Amino acid sequence: MATQKNTAAIEKFPPAGLARKAPAQAVPDGFENVEPQDYAIPRLNICQPLSPEKNKRHERFIEGLEEGQIFNNVMHKNLGNKIRICVAHFFKTRIKWHGTIGEGIDCRSFDGVQGRGNPGVLCRGCRFNGVNKGCTQFYNFAVIVLPDRGPVGPEGFATMSFKSTGITVAQQWLSRMRLLKDKDSKGREVLDENGVPVIAPMFGSLHDITTTQRSNEKGTWWQYDIKTAGSATEEQRASGRDLCRSMLSGKFMKQAEAEIEREAGERRKPGEDETPRLRGSFNGQSRRLHPLRGCFSCTCTKL
Repeated sequence: MATQKNTAAIEKFPPAGLARKAPAQAVPDGFENVEPQDYAIPRLNICQPLSPEKNKRHERFIEGLEEGQIFNNVMHKNLGNKIRICVAHFFKTRIKWHGTIGEGIDCRSFDGVQGRGNPGVLCRGCRFNGVNKGCTQFYNFAVIVLPDRGPVGPEGFATMSFKSTGITVAQQWLSRMRLLKDKDSKGREVLDENGVPVIAPMFGSLHDITTTQRSNEKGTWWQYDIKTAGSATEEQRASGRDLCRSMLSGKFMKQAEAEIEREAGERRKPGEDETPRLRGSFNGQSRRLHPLRGCFSCTCTKL
């Protein structure tokens, strides 16, 4: 449990977009009428061979960004070749894009279970569910990018999405996290009342994220490479716990849905969204943050 000192630090630096009740003087001047749905949800992406962020003539150009580097799409910030994160939450989504450029989305699932739109059926039995059948599945993580020094700030909140060949990386990552034992502030394993080691919550560990280049017959692309980097501090746990609660409450749903609609017009021709060389983490990804059905790290549902 976070100490009073740590809790105060989190209150001072809340994750971006959280709706908090605070004294009127705590609201920055000019932000009095801003609501949670008015914010864009930051997303971590990898710069790919055709990413517009490295094109000087494109409006999304990021100075100094090179292939294989990680960037924040809202802050337009180059994060370099390596970042350290604390994971707060995991959720799955699906999108079936329309057959031509700019015509938007046919069907989408905000929980990976039930589709909404056309055909709008249960994903498990849908005829478009499967490899190269028209519906793209995403494994999504809400994370906090940790600063090199100093307290955790709101600019650290972001989402990471995996699709296509990247889903295998996400599944392996989930499996490793599920096996991590919880530890106290002195590095000792936490035991339950029966003396059995307690599994750590998602926000109980840190992870180093780098990228690696992959290729197949379709082309070359960059993919995340993830390694566990030890246990989170009490302050980092408090930030992760707070973000997890916010995810479960669904506070980010409206703006996430709006982003999906805005980005639908950027889709390419049928089949191209599955081609790794185009974009390792494509712009049309679903990021609606929905209360999870069966969270992989079940501890977050007990907060």
